[in-house]
Amino acid sequence: MNLATALTGIRPTIQSKFLRESALRDAFVLVVEDDRKLVGQIQDIFGPQVLALEAAGTLFEARRMIEGHLPGLVLLDRDLPDGDGIELCSELRAIDRCSGIPILFMSKLKEAEECVRSLRAGGDDYLPKPFHPEELFVRAGALLRRIRRLERLRA
Repeated sequence: MNLATALTGIRPTIQSKFLRESALRDAFVLVVEDDRKLVGQIQDIFGPQVLALEAAGTLFEARRMIEGHLPGLVLLDRDLPDGDGIELCSELRAIDRCSGIPILFMSKLKEAEECVRSLRAGGDDYLPKPFHPEELFVRAGALLRRIRRLERLRA
């Protein structure tokens, strides 16, 4: 089953879960993905329930967007026209004000070694493509809940 088919079949379920997912309500999500169709599907998945969702098709565009406004969550492809998403992840982890941004890798690279490489570079989670839309939603919400819990504990 492809993503579009899965999305069509479970859209009401996803949207009802979004209404209960408070961690996503005020999130600015940056999607770094060059597949415009997938970006549109991700926008459908997250819908109006997030504060903002912006997309960058290249690492260059993503860097410019992050300089302008720090995202609360980055959904990051590994295979981009101008490089590997691991480059951006490593850069963000090296900058104090960006080091705590949760990063969820999305990639067609399914080998365990690629997942391990992504997580060792600083990624918080790894989701192989194609993925089930609800799984993306749940993983994103879990990352944001964990970050918010840590922030409350530090306060």
